Amino acid sequence: MASPLMSITPAVTDAMQSEVIIDRSVSPAPASNGDPDLSGAPSPDMGASSTKASDWHILVVDDEPDIRKMLRDLLQFEGYTVSDAADGMFGLDQLRASPRPLIVLLDYKMPRMNGEELLQAVMADPQLAHRHAFIFVTANLPSFSPALHQLLADAAIAVIQKPFQIAVILDEVERAIVRLATPPGSPGSPGPSAP
Repeated sequence: MASPLMSITPAVTDAMQSEVIIDRSVSPAPASNGDPDLSGAPSPDMGASSTKASDWHILVVDDEPDIRKMLRDLLQFEGYTVSDAADGMFGLDQLRASPRPLIVLLDYKMPRMNGEELLQAVMADPQLAHRHAFIFVTANLPSFSPALHQLLADAAIAVIQKPFQIAVILDEVERAIVRLATPPGSPGSPGPSAP
């Protein structure tokens, strides 16, 4: 399965195969025009137990076009519906517009609204905070404020440092799906301290 994946964007995927760091201390389609394409996301009344890739929608929020394209190609190859946003403001607009759960791959340093500001806006709205799952993907871990580290820990948001390995992204997306597909408080619910 690795060879077909590598043929999607060989230069980018080869570059991304270097060492990966996951900060466990804080974690246990075509480019969009700002309008979310929710055609592949699970419906709000869908039995929240589906973990099939084609039932889930991923939003990539990153200001780097090459990173957005590589992640979009990878995730679409895996069967997910994917949209993207070039900054936190467009990302927040899509989160607010989506009645369905999204898994959000979120960069930190972006123009107009960075990843921390987007998360603060989401956490201020409990409905948004519980509807979506977030994975921070960043090269700027050393510049995180203590408040951001605390926010990530409190919300059990995984942090993947760039450069990353593709398998790590896919594993974290699967964990996010399990969190969203398992109702809080139910037996087997991973809860905030899950890895």
